[in-house]
Amino acid sequence: MIYSKRLKRLFKHLGDKVDVVLISGDTQLLRFLTGCDEGNAIAKRDGIEIIVPRMFAEAAERTGMRVRVCNLSKDLRKILDGTRDLGLRFDEIRHSHFLKLKKMLRGFKFVDITQDVSDTFLKKDTEEIELIRKVCRYAAEAAKSVPSMLRGRMTEIDLMKEINYSMKAIGGGMVSFGINTSLPHHQPGNNRLKKGDFVMVDFYCNIGGVGSDITRTFCYGRASKKQKDIYAEVYRAQEMAFNMVKERRESADINNAVSEMFNRDGYGPLIHGIGHSIGYFNTGFRLVENQVVTVEPGIYIPGFGGVRIEDDVLITKDGFDNLTRYAPSKELIEV
Repeated sequence: MIYSKRLKRLFKHLGDKVDVVLISGDTQLLRFLTGCDEGNAIAKRDGIEIIVPRMFAEAAERTGMRVRVCNLSKDLRKILDGTRDLGLRFDEIRHSHFLKLKKMLRGFKFVDITQDVSDTFLKKDTEEIELIRKVCRYAAEAAKSVPSMLRGRMTEIDLMKEINYSMKAIGGGMVSFGINTSLPHHQPGNNRLKKGDFVMVDFYCNIGGVGSDITRTFCYGRASKKQKDIYAEVYRAQEMAFNMVKERRESADINNAVSEMFNRDGYGPLIHGIGHSIGYFNTGFRLVENQVVTVEPGIYIPGFGGVRIEDDVLITKDGFDNLTRYAPSKELIEV
């Protein structure tokens, strides 16, 4: 079973660091190691025990794993049975929950295993890759449909709703029109679409805790020369970045190369990183086989607008596979 294989990988990497991993307040790791979405768990080398209140018992039992129905705050110390060193992902647990655990488990030592989890699962297994392929395909098909969704006077929120509906899965993200496209993380509002506007859509599709991430930029109506030039510049930057990804270059090298290109052509530097990892865990932009990262150069001009093009790529033995390739266009699409 995939979950037992993942558990073995984790403890092989942990070595003698800890013998017990406490999964509490960490839904992502719980789902990854058990397939369960609710509750807590105690992970040991020989298996996992899911700890839930009565209302979540049936769902937990469907995993086929050991399940204990109890009150975590009252029974956790007894369940741990003398263990003193507990592994936790510090980056994922809320501070208030961590303080609660410390109070419940006075005398226990909490060991940060955030980086251990990232390093262990940097190379994704077949099941995670297939799930990522699925969500990327849904997102890419939705992105391809965006031009047909555009209507004069629609709001950014209107478009975001239509994109989410088209994926027929859990989704979300950002939509911006006109001058709002110069804001890399603009949240959709009631700004209405008008002729000549850039339209930037940055959204994800999420299934089982794994999400894709894709950005496309269009123009509603005839694009100006400046708009076409900016789009062409970003498209060339992404092509250059793709070549550097294939060469396994460091993210800093790719960032610098794109920034130098933008500076040389009068647009200023790239103001964010070239990309990030996607999947169950944030493992950083590390180009190793079976890792999935985004490649997303962008230019943002205050008071005018911006362009970003983002794709998700699976790093392969011989290069990469663009998982969202269904939707890109070399020329700025005018609607």
